[in-house]
Amino acid sequence: LALAALVLAGVTAARRVGVLPRWLVLLGPVLALSLVIAAGGYGLLIPALAPAAFVALPLLMVWITGSGLSLAGRRGR
Repeated sequence: LALAALVLAGVTAARRVGVLPRWLVLLGPVLALSLVIAAGGYGLLIPALAPAAFVALPLLMVWITGSGLSLAGRRGR
């Protein structure tokens, strides 16, 4: 759940400053929701929610990579 909170905080800050592309800002809440659902599935031992981790991991990898590349590209400008 802490990871979902960090994603939402990052998206909120990026939206205010405008450092991330729009698609990454839109992907952030989707990622946070999938992380919360996956955590709920594992934490509450609900097998029906556990497959949300299969959605959360690729979204997390895309969001982290995209954010890193976007911020690194802005640093060079």
